[in-house]
Amino acid sequence: MNDMRRAIEQKQREIDTMANKMTLPIDTDIMRMKIQKDIEGRHRIEMEQKQYEVDRLAEQYYEGKRQLDVVKTQLDTQRHEFEKEVAELKEKGRKEASDLMIENQSL
Repeated sequence: MNDMRRAIEQKQREIDTMANKMTLPIDTDIMRMKIQKDIEGRHRIEMEQKQYEVDRLAEQYYEGKRQLDVVKTQLDTQRHEFEKEVAELKEKGRKEASDLMIENQSL
């Protein structure tokens, strides 16, 4: 009777041990999945923040580039106007010099 009781207790311990072994990997897998999800969540948040920063900087870059193009256009327009004005002044100076030479020769 005692031998049967011991045998039953032994088999019960073996069953409990096997049950623990069976649940342990499941618990480990669940824990691994939870940890992975947490880590991925944090990295996803970081990636979203970095992507937001990249988008913001890209927008600033394109706005700066657009403003640069506007300033370049204004500068080119002013340069063209100044060149035209300089050419007109040179022509006016030549005409006045020519008129003065003619007036001087007639004296």
